[in-house]
Amino acid sequence: MARPGGSAWTALARQGVLQCGAGRWSRGVQGSRRGASTAVDEVEPQGGGGGTVAGSRPDLGTLDADSEVFAQAISSSSVLTTVRECRQQYPGSVLLVRVGDFYELYFEQADEVGGAVLGLQVVDKKFRSGTVRFTGFPARSLLRYVEILVARHGLSVALCEQFQEPMRRSFTRKVTRVITPGTLIDESCLDDIGVHNYILCIADASAPVAPRTEAQVRRRRGRPRKSPDSTPPSEADAGDAVADEVPLCLAWLDLATGSFMASTSSSAGLSADLARIRPREILVSDSDARVQSLVASMFPAHAPGRPAVARVPAASFAQYMAAQPADSGALAGPLNPNSQYPMAAPALGASPDRLLAAAELADGERAAACALLSYVAATQLGLLPPLQPPRRYSAESHMRMSAATMDALELVRPAGGAGASATTTLLGEINLTRTSAGSRLLATRLTAPSTSADIIEQRLDLVEFFSAAPRVRELIRARLANVGDIERAVNKLSLNCGGPHDLLEIARSLREVAHIKQALDDHVDAASRPPDAAVAAPPQQARRQRPTASAASHRKRPEMAAIVRRHAQALQALPGLVRDIGDRIRSDAERDVRAFGFLKPNCNEQITQLHAQLAAKHQERQQLQQQWQAAYACASLRLDSMPALGHFIEVARRDAARLQESGA
Repeated sequence: MARPGGSAWTALARQGVLQCGAGRWSRGVQGSRRGASTAVDEVEPQGGGGGTVAGSRPDLGTLDADSEVFAQAISSSSVLTTVRECRQQYPGSVLLVRVGDFYELYFEQADEVGGAVLGLQVVDKKFRSGTVRFTGFPARSLLRYVEILVARHGLSVALCEQFQEPMRRSFTRKVTRVITPGTLIDESCLDDIGVHNYILCIADASAPVAPRTEAQVRRRRGRPRKSPDSTPPSEADAGDAVADEVPLCLAWLDLATGSFMASTSSSAGLSADLARIRPREILVSDSDARVQSLVASMFPAHAPGRPAVARVPAASFAQYMAAQPADSGALAGPLNPNSQYPMAAPALGASPDRLLAAAELADGERAAACALLSYVAATQLGLLPPLQPPRRYSAESHMRMSAATMDALELVRPAGGAGASATTTLLGEINLTRTSAGSRLLATRLTAPSTSADIIEQRLDLVEFFSAAPRVRELIRARLANVGDIERAVNKLSLNCGGPHDLLEIARSLREVAHIKQALDDHVDAASRPPDAAVAAPPQQARRQRPTASAASHRKRPEMAAIVRRHAQALQALPGLVRDIGDRIRSDAERDVRAFGFLKPNCNEQITQLHAQLAAKHQERQQLQQQWQAAYACASLRLDSMPALGHFIEVARRDAARLQESGA
């Protein structure tokens, strides 16, 4: 990957990465403190009430590292040293630091975010040389609080995890992921997984982009020329454009599903594009005041559902246009220009430069896609999910509707605002899909209906085919009910955010896909044969009969069967992957959290040896427990262990006093 210019990324870090949309803030009821000062009880976030003024966001400015209080406290705490380093690297994000079984916030973020937004109790945490403001919540509640910060209030969150050194009790901490509204992939943090969670990048098509290298020119030779209306205007033409008609290029991506699109637009049509795409986050160049003001004019400061807006370096719009090899160097992310942890090469999918090289995009669209991929790679610290090359969205082949039209028709968003029921929309009324992917596809087709007669005819043929086959239709609907969200599961695993339940969901879904494919193949073979009545009827009688809808359907059966067969052939059941997951992952891994690990003991030789050693240790502990029970005549004596306490002995209250008196 190409390394971006250091000055641009440093300037971005100094100004704060995210200029997020305004949210509503509320102060919750203060909870009671329990236990040691290293942890604070979680408090249910409260709505309404006082607190920060609606429409404002907490001041997440840079930390005053020169203050006397900070200097005294940091001298005796490695945690505060980490806080200082991470706050300097991620000045525009809420920093959540993992300490034991809690995530903690320090200094002014403890009050302005932990107290005012999350409703947590804020206390003074003592160090040897001073005190600092502090709050926190249990690690098990992370997704709940991330949903409040990111999904509801449009903030970005930097997760600083802890890692234990091998054979040592010391920990190191580093930021492993930056969560922004457009890169949120956890289902529990999203309002509706049946719609896409897009992050959109807008580029000025009239702005100059980096010149193509000789290698890029060679790759593009022989490719068909794009139509004039899809090519961004040149610099000479841009000067003739009127001020209210700015040519724009768009690229948008759903990180959870891998849906990646690009298109051309204009300032006049941007409102309709935003209503169709419905992005949660918008990226603009930090040096393009014209696009920044245009986006700001689209969303009033206190408008509900206002997307977050992030300004990215202008250099990122040409980052992958130099066509350098994928292993040419690590990418220093825009959110962390001075990171000491180089970004790893994507484990799955193509590298960004090869990904864009395989796409047929105009220069402005490619520049927007460059900036988008750069931003995503930075927030995920170099990990990219498996993405397909961006597909070009053709505005000419889809119906364009204005934002006012879509709101008036209530296609996907109720007219009553966020408080209205989603079932009052057209999507809510007709959405009988059985999968999340099907719901997303239906929403996309409602907001951008096709104007191609061929595509419309093919869709109607599919409807007619399954309407005439109720048995196979119900069979497939029953199978689809067991199909999970494979797209999200795969991308979560590739971003190190998944778990064994995602692997089991993939295997379960692929097994259902195999049944669906077989049912379609069997039915298509039977449906391709002509009906017996048509074969038995004499030719003269067939000519005298008046054509009916059923007869027309019979004539189209071969065409409909060909369409269904083409879709069935595209289904890949991947039996090898299903077999590998079944051989290695315990089937009860998503339910039994008490068991040690989610791999089957016999999945490979090393795991088998480790399980044998673990079983021997369990047996040794059981024997020791029995010996002590007999030695002290205490049947309630138990040997147990916890990560925070290590190994310990537990006895019933009735036996504790007797053992103490005996001096045991």
